[in-house]
Amino acid sequence: MINSGSLVLVNRALALGLSPWLVFVVASRSEGLSLTGAAAAAFVVCGVTLLVRRAWPAVGGLEVAAVGLFGGLTVFGALLPSGLLVEIRPYDRSLAAVGLALAAFGSLLRAPFTSQYTLEMVPPDQAESEAFNQVNRVQTAAWGVCSTIAAASFALGALVGGRLPATVFNWFVPLVGVWLCIWFSSSRWYSTFGEDAAVSPLSMPGVVEDPPRPVSTGPGRHLRALAPGQD
Repeated sequence: MINSGSLVLVNRALALGLSPWLVFVVASRSEGLSLTGAAAAAFVVCGVTLLVRRAWPAVGGLEVAAVGLFGGLTVFGALLPSGLLVEIRPYDRSLAAVGLALAAFGSLLRAPFTSQYTLEMVPPDQAESEAFNQVNRVQTAAWGVCSTIAAASFALGALVGGRLPATVFNWFVPLVGVWLCIWFSSSRWYSTFGEDAAVSPLSMPGVVEDPPRPVSTGPGRHLRALAPGQD
């Protein structure tokens, strides 16, 4: 059993699914990189995530949404006149955040997208339970709300002048929103499955406990820690 206090707070599968958006957010603010270039960089990351996800049971909904969004933005940016691209550029991060919000809320119509990244976190019998479905619906809705807030904040950052407001709306508000979303999702998971759940939905799939360490029983005396299943 993995102690909840030692869990890594970001799910590797979910982090990979979100990585194209992170790359786009950073690349879109890079000097000399157009909307087309930032979208193309995110699209390349989409390809990498798809290759990595092949080692896992299935490709998640975020990967599919990212391919559609950033592939579309790449083509869209290549076809639009340069003057129109300049006008759209301040709102490109808002467009990406709206795309993520739509992907999250849209998945609630069928299967919440977080469930594709948390199936490995619970035993097979719990993966079919209503509790598992409900907690994932709440988590997915939380990501949708977080993305909507980020989209509005990015838009305000583009509208409001000044370095401080731009920093607040382009970085501080979205980052705090993501942190709150992670905290809320983790809290709901533990309130549903308990602190003794084998793995958190925000932990790294496949993480194992640290190697056994010698247990001190007094000065100069050590006992070898038993591996699971040993007597």
